[in-house]
Amino acid sequence: MQKYFSKIYPYLYWYVNNHGRIEIGPDDYLYSWLRLYDAGGTVLEVDEDTLDKSLAKAEKWLPTWMADIYPEALAEVKKQK
Repeated sequence: MQKYFSKIYPYLYWYVNNHGRIEIGPDDYLYSWLRLYDAGGTVLEVDEDTLDKSLAKAEKWLPTWMADIYPEALAEVKKQK
């Protein structure tokens, strides 16, 4: 599973391993498919039609976020793609 996820979602994989956590699925208070958290709280909340679309949207958004905060890590993930 790790190799599969890291190849399809390299930025999300980096995020979970180096910065924060991901929650998937709705709960009693939140109806979004996907949420990214770090020590400061919610970084991103995505609510597309499906989990696949939500993961893809977060994956597309993360490089922009990383460019400001972790430019070296962004370059490293791009090299591994």
